[in-house]
Amino acid sequence: MAKTVGKGKSSSLRGRTSAEPETDLVDSSGDEPRDDEQDVAEDDEFEAETGNGMRSGNAVTRYAAESFVELYSNTTWPTWREAWNFTLIVLVMAAVVAVILGIADLGLTRVLTWFVGLGK
Repeated sequence: MAKTVGKGKSSSLRGRTSAEPETDLVDSSGDEPRDDEQDVAEDDEFEAETGNGMRSGNAVTRYAAESFVELYSNTTWPTWREAWNFTLIVLVMAAVVAVILGIADLGLTRVLTWFVGLGK
């Protein structure tokens, strides 16, 4: 850190002089890998899964290949029975919401018609 002119006091930016080490800026734990180490590990994992080593190359083709690997090997798909049950739940809930909104629309239309009719 730079010293202020005239009085020899340290800068008030962090309250330290330049001789003090900035230990809070350094990750000395060593327990967790740094971001660049994680990126390399993810790239190695991707290469191991795909087997083709697409580490460098077009970003679009890499995205497509990673998406394929994710959908093909890392996704747990529902069974046909589960998918049918979820579809029925969605259809029933859509019908219930439609009925509720229809009743609200009808009620508000009648209230507004009655309110506008009072002025005549």
